[in-house]
Amino acid sequence: PIRVWLREIKHGVRVRRKPPFAAYYKERIVEFRRRNIQILLDVGSAIDSGLAPALIMVRSKDHGKMFARVLSAPYIDGADTQKKVKGKSNVKAVLERFLAGEFPVLVATSILNVGVNLRPLRSAFNAAGGDSQIDIAQKAGRGVRLWPGKQFFDFFDYIDDEPNYFRTHGLSREYVLKSTFPKRCKSVKFESVQRLVSAESAEEAS
Repeated sequence: PIRVWLREIKHGVRVRRKPPFAAYYKERIVEFRRRNIQILLDVGSAIDSGLAPALIMVRSKDHGKMFARVLSAPYIDGADTQKKVKGKSNVKAVLERFLAGEFPVLVATSILNVGVNLRPLRSAFNAAGGDSQIDIAQKAGRGVRLWPGKQFFDFFDYIDDEPNYFRTHGLSREYVLKSTFPKRCKSVKFESVQRLVSAESAEEAS
């Protein structure tokens, strides 16, 4: 089964005249330090808790490359479908190594949202935000298939309290996740992933 964790991200900004979306997305999602640090902490704690392979989902190439650099992890996007490694697309070659456990974290764009077998996946982190209800349902479904030794698939999303665009986007995703997984979706604040997973596992066992 899936476990969905929703973590609020404080932005500390007031409602103002809406800025252009692309530039504001870069400022408040791609380059927002507090948000990125929280995601990195959660990914690290997830790996320490045995939730690898772990997938970080991004929209922006710059965002993805930042996570990949900090975590020393591979990054793939649409351009990699054209690249070949020993006759295979670079995406397929990297995925095989990732799912075989050669490295614990992979960073990718929406190229992996649908149509890719990710059964061994143990956790995923939606760093991209977004307001598409279909998109968030597809992302959350990436790792729900059964795999030997996998008891749960943990999905993490980040609900931004920024009032111009991203709070509305986050509430839309939250609605879908809570409606789709009503007994498996929890809002969390300061707890580490390790603590959340340990507490949930103890609750399941009791």
